Amino acid sequence: MSPRRLAKQLSSKENLLNKRRDKRSKHWPKRAATPSTLPSPKAFGTADDAARTTTK
Repeated sequence: MSPRRLAKQLSSKENLLNKRRDKRSKHWPKRAATPSTLPSPKAFGTADDAARTTTK
């Protein structure tokens, strides 16, 4: 199978999973994981920065 077709299959599977997840949890926003939809992205930024400074 061509890589393009494989990618298409993967994306369609992901789409199905996402649809199911949306049906299961209607009270959640559709993209809960994106920082833009989270209430306070600043908190995440500081946590990220702290993690970055400790790993260096």
